[in-house]
Amino acid sequence: MTTVGPPRDPRPGGRAEPPVAATIAIPIGMVAVVIPARDEEVALPGCLAAVDRARRAVAATRPGLAVRIVVVADRCSDGTDQVALARPHVELVRTEVGRVGAARAAGAAHVLTTAAATGVPPERVWLISTDADSWVPADWLEVHLQQAETGAELVLGAVTLGGPSRPDPGGPPGSTGVLSRRAHQLWQQRHRLVDGHEHVFGANLGIRGDTYLEAGGFADVAVHEDVLLARAVAATGARVAAVAAAPVHTSTRLDGRTDGGMAAYLRGLAGRDGTPRPADDRGNAAAATGGAVAADARPDGVGEPVADGRTQDREPA
Repeated sequence: MTTVGPPRDPRPGGRAEPPVAATIAIPIGMVAVVIPARDEEVALPGCLAAVDRARRAVAATRPGLAVRIVVVADRCSDGTDQVALARPHVELVRTEVGRVGAARAAGAAHVLTTAAATGVPPERVWLISTDADSWVPADWLEVHLQQAETGAELVLGAVTLGGPSRPDPGGPPGSTGVLSRRAHQLWQQRHRLVDGHEHVFGANLGIRGDTYLEAGGFADVAVHEDVLLARAVAATGARVAAVAAAPVHTSTRLDGRTDGGMAAYLRGLAGRDGTPRPADDRGNAAAATGGAVAADARPDGVGEPVADGRTQDREPA
């Protein structure tokens, strides 16, 4: 997860829109869920069960729609492969890149290549991304499809967190969220569930296939591939919708699979709540992307744009 500062329309002052108004759109013939996973044998079963519920829900109302689930097992040393292979309707892609951007890109390439081979062009494919330590709601696919049908070419969804009283999909069975109540409140203050929000989450991002290709796809980076894609899409003039409906429930684990990602941000919240904080992760976004992430997209999510384009840190009101 990274807060974009915010994903923008190419016009001056443009920004991500709320759900778009009705317009003519090319019908979607295939939806493909891409899930990168690195040593996720504990969390992945819950993720896949939730995605399958969403698959079955949309199949009940859209019987002609092809729905695919693709797990990209990247540099795994545990039983992630076996978890994926044991599930019907799940396709497995293996990579050894060790970077989530490249893993997501490999999954998207697999989908678009195989779709084209069966006669489904990229403009009729809706790629939708989530994470192995996340649970999607049953109406997740339907919400994305409704946005696609009304003209959105990129959908930026929202997420909610595990908390003191909520199960955490990233931990062992029966575990609860690792964040304290105060840290969880800080998250909620900074990430309100409203349409037109200014955040980008790889755990809840959908994009039309041709728009994805035109924007150059997910970058081969260790973090912030979601932000880079959102900015590239906005630069093409494509329609971007930021929606609050069907938020994805994601893990509050503090030990993530990459430096500078969601876990690092949550460690920052925990540190402000009195928990010992590790070394500051700020600056990793620029290092990971060669400076491609602008100054107002801070890796720990607390940077906010100011008038001259720099950032300032502040606690939420």
